[in-house]
Amino acid sequence: MGGVPFGSAMKTPWLLLLLSGLLLSAGCSTPDSVAKMEGRGTRRVYNATYDVVWNAAIGAASVNDMCILEADEVNGHISARRGMNTTTFGENISIWIHRISQDITQVEVVGRQDGPPVYPNGNPETRVLHSISSIIPI
Repeated sequence: MGGVPFGSAMKTPWLLLLLSGLLLSAGCSTPDSVAKMEGRGTRRVYNATYDVVWNAAIGAASVNDMCILEADEVNGHISARRGMNTTTFGENISIWIHRISQDITQVEVVGRQDGPPVYPNGNPETRVLHSISSIIPI
């Protein structure tokens, strides 16, 4: 009998399954894992009070189609998630807001894909910071 030996035919599906699993798990993040990444994100300083920046950050989450999972105003942390769509399997975002002085506030954003990107859709950190900037009154 000709053809492919039985052992070789069985290895191919398992190899593809293994590679697919590795690819999917390589980009996985969770809201909890992203919440532990403070200090590794993109930062921007705003000439605005803490309250103004906090409200702008909440608004930025909404503008960017994010669901707020947790908002701790006392500790200055927002945990959010953007669901699956045509460009991503989802994103987990953490936003930290720190008062520098009465009228100066720093924001740090960490955003990570949940799974591999379907289509390059830009940096979620930059998107959120740009949205905050556009919401804060000049």
